[in-house]
Amino acid sequence: MLDDLSKAGFAQLPESLQRAGITVLRRNAHPWIEALEKAIGNAGAVCNAITGWENRWALRNLVDEHPDGVSQRAKNTLPASPRWHAGCWRRCLRWSCAETASAWRAP
Repeated sequence: MLDDLSKAGFAQLPESLQRAGITVLRRNAHPWIEALEKAIGNAGAVCNAITGWENRWALRNLVDEHPDGVSQRAKNTLPASPRWHAGCWRRCLRWSCAETASAWRAP
């Protein structure tokens, strides 16, 4: 979450860039930009899930040894991690990459 001052500063950024001669395209400017935005909209969740799976053994050990020293956010990744295996991640990544590539192709 951003504070109001950061949001206001970010809102002014596109106008500043345009004054500098930089073209700024927003997601509603073209259907393919909107499609790309939607395709990468869950990138953070995908990255967190992958990192959780890759770090599951080390994180499980940390939680077992020092439960108060691990954030709740990190602990929340543990239940999902054992249900996934390498094949699941390959399929997930292939799908994410295909969706993103498909969205990125301009008409």
